[in-house]
Amino acid sequence: MEITLVGYVLIPLGLILAVVAPIRLLLYMLIFFSSFTATAIININSPSFGLQPGYYFGLLFMVRFGVEFLLKGVDSCHRVQAVILGPLWYFCIVAFLSIIVIPFYGAVYVHRPSGETVLLKLSGENFTQFVYLVYVVALTTSIALCKPSPEEMHKCLKVFIISGLFVVFWGWMQVVMYYLKIPYPEYLFNNSVSFSQNYEQFMEAIGLKRMNSVAPEPSMMARFLLIPTFMSFYCAYNRNFLFKYRHSIILTPLFSITLISTTSATAAAGFLGGLFILYFFVTIIVPKARTKGRGALGTDRTMKPLVIALLLLFVAGSILFSIAVWRLGFSVDRLATFANLVLLDKLETQSGQGRLDAALSGLELFVSHPILGIGWGSNRTFDITTNMLSATGGIGTVLFACVHLILAWYAIQLIRSGLRHTHPLIPSYVEILLLALGVRVFGKMLSEPGITFIDHWILVGLTVASLGWVKWVPSRSEGEQQESRLLAC
Repeated sequence: MEITLVGYVLIPLGLILAVVAPIRLLLYMLIFFSSFTATAIININSPSFGLQPGYYFGLLFMVRFGVEFLLKGVDSCHRVQAVILGPLWYFCIVAFLSIIVIPFYGAVYVHRPSGETVLLKLSGENFTQFVYLVYVVALTTSIALCKPSPEEMHKCLKVFIISGLFVVFWGWMQVVMYYLKIPYPEYLFNNSVSFSQNYEQFMEAIGLKRMNSVAPEPSMMARFLLIPTFMSFYCAYNRNFLFKYRHSIILTPLFSITLISTTSATAAAGFLGGLFILYFFVTIIVPKARTKGRGALGTDRTMKPLVIALLLLFVAGSILFSIAVWRLGFSVDRLATFANLVLLDKLETQSGQGRLDAALSGLELFVSHPILGIGWGSNRTFDITTNMLSATGGIGTVLFACVHLILAWYAIQLIRSGLRHTHPLIPSYVEILLLALGVRVFGKMLSEPGITFIDHWILVGLTVASLGWVKWVPSRSEGEQQESRLLAC
């Protein structure tokens, strides 16, 4: 076991915060370090395991929450929160059952999370992956039930943006150091033995250095950056929400350009899909909320800042391309080659063909084992959909989908309620969380098979927590029809 340089700083800091500081500070640290997936504070070489800072602060957060629960108790869980968290724990049960039935299956070839293609058998890897699942579900539940106030939620959202800014800073520094031939300090944030560290990736076809910042590879960096990118888009739309108007206008193109600069297909597809989700928000969900009385909530919503942000994105992108042409010999032909590699010929590359083969293999396993799949942690594809289908079958996949669909439905009901809340920005908090969660789930559907990346689960937990700010009371409309109405807490 080896404590890394970052570990010598964060381990004592975390213990001090866990003992003497308010629990919300642990939550802020958890959010900030959720993007540091290539970083370890402790490395264990046999078996290869690196404890991420986000997991460390998440563990401290859960322990602190558990102690406070035992000593002080917490308010009862809202029925709506129970409706969402219940299927999540049922999913854990289904995942465990899918592991138990593995010995009863015949000869089946699977692609293990470790990367090996082997005959299916019950192994310690199944239970290791199940422990990860229980961890993220327990973390989600703890965040949801710790009931952060609207003011604390405001700070949580800002921490997401600040974490994204550090990811952007370190990513560009990585590129600059490469071209200036300055040795890169991988021992700081790219030191985990759990992943293959790809901070030296270079696209030979176009002569461009790829950035991965504090993530093991560019696609992982891109999946996290989708969150602050579209949070900044929302802040530009909902003026003076988290930041001042001029700050949002700057952050939006900064995040967007960095996202695309990862040269990852996940970034390009995620950005385009995120724009579609954002368009759906600002043209359908929010306008319907406004017609139900949202106009008096003290927020200035207009499309003008979004248009300005997109224009700045275009201008900044043109300037960067001009610099690339001047300094790096970049050309239109090379740009076309880059677009062709990332968007059009992806399936013809080794990476793209491997993803396609894994997806088809996962679907075949689901067809042959449609109820419980072939066991949690037994097979690995490269997207969450086929991975869930092959690992937990139809039952587990439906439960996993229901968690997110029910959460989205209740969040939209709160947004559309049109009621005046005790805090005027409550619907806006739910909107930005739901937008970020939708974009993040879209990223998982593109190129993330597992559930171990905690930024996704932090968003789920915070969104569930926000639903506890109102009381969901059944009532009769016109004395005849039953409907759900929201009352402010």
